Amino acid sequence: MNFRIYILILLSYGTKFTLTSAQTPNILWITIEDTSPQFIGCYGNSDARTPTIDWIAEEGV
Repeated sequence: MNFRIYILILLSYGTKFTLTSAQTPNILWITIEDTSPQFIGCYGNSDARTPTIDWIAEEGV
C-alpha cells in the first residue's frame, strides 16, 4: 500500500499546473493558539498593539 502511494506521489510530482500569477490567489493562513478575538486590535481592543494584524484585516479580502 505504501509503495502505491509513493509511486503516485512520484508521478504527480512531474505534473505542472498552468496557472498564471493573475489566476493564482495569494493566501495567507495565520494561526494563533492562545489568542481570542478580544486580544486583537482590529476587533476593537484599544490596548492591544497589533499593527500588522490590523493592516492585514483592513487590506485583506
